[in-house]
Amino acid sequence: MPFARLVLRSLIATRRATLAFAVLGFTTLGLATVSCESSLERDLSDKHCTTDGLCVSGYVCQHSTNLCVPSEGPSETGGVGGRGDTSGGSGSSSASGASGMGGTFGGGATSGGQGGITNPDATGGVASGTGGAAGRPNSPDSGSMCDDGLVECEGSCVDTAADEANCGACGVSCSAPDGGTPLCTGSTCRFVCGGTLSPCDMTCANLANDTKNCGACGNACGDAPNGTRTCATGNCVTTCAAKFTNCSDGCANLTNDPKNCGACAASCDVGQVCASGKCTTQCTAPQKACSGACADLTSDVSHCGSCANECTTPTHGTATCTSSKCGIACGAGYQACSSSCVDTNDDPNNC
Repeated sequence: MPFARLVLRSLIATRRATLAFAVLGFTTLGLATVSCESSLERDLSDKHCTTDGLCVSGYVCQHSTNLCVPSEGPSETGGVGGRGDTSGGSGSSSASGASGMGGTFGGGATSGGQGGITNPDATGGVASGTGGAAGRPNSPDSGSMCDDGLVECEGSCVDTAADEANCGACGVSCSAPDGGTPLCTGSTCRFVCGGTLSPCDMTCANLANDTKNCGACGNACGDAPNGTRTCATGNCVTTCAAKFTNCSDGCANLTNDPKNCGACAASCDVGQVCASGKCTTQCTAPQKACSGACADLTSDVSHCGSCANECTTPTHGTATCTSSKCGIACGAGYQACSSSCVDTNDDPNNC
């Protein structure tokens, strides 16, 4: 009997130990389970999504960061398309993300950003958002970074309709004559003259004193035999050389001109000659009769060396006859070059 009780007590102790171990084991397993769940939550949060953009249940993929976040997080909006891209980023959450926006610049954007993507495991998810508006095509060059109406020229955005250095196209530079400023209007080069100057053909002219544009564009004063023509206050003025008088028909030598003998418009009769300002029938030596004029062939520019030899009057100067040979005398600011009077400061042939 005592032996039987001893065996019974041993069996009861063993059973209790087994039960205690079981309870302890379950408790330990439960703690481990709780610890694993907490560790799993920590490990899954902020981890990268799969290549398909998926996460475990309770998490959704935040596509802008490619990280898994809790599904109760806020909705995400789509990203913005890059320059010239055809689509923007995409959003995801338990509800659809807002639509993305298409690339703003460039010439090739054909569609807007992709809408938000709904997580298939989320509760209450709705359809994906609508794509954003297409990007604006601004230039034939799909790589252009310029806004509407501008063209990229050597790294700068310019308005070729108004840019003097790129007028109508890149590299087309406008120019202006002396006294003018270049302009680009409507993609066409022009120029504006400053001060009192006026645009005449391709020059800026002072109509008050320009002999080629006197008083008006194109009104040239021309030349005057035995004199010079200038422009003063918009009017052409004739200045005759020494020994000549300004008559209605030009510069006349009143001492021997049969049409202006002694005075302008005082003409001699047929068969008469003008000698010393008077109409007469013959000339006195050393003068000779030349078409009604008594001329000294040694000094008369109209009859230099002979009755038929008339010296040519140059522009900006007067003709001379010395020792029966023609010559020229140039006005102020001009020099005699051959038989012409030139301004050596701007004459390309006599610079």
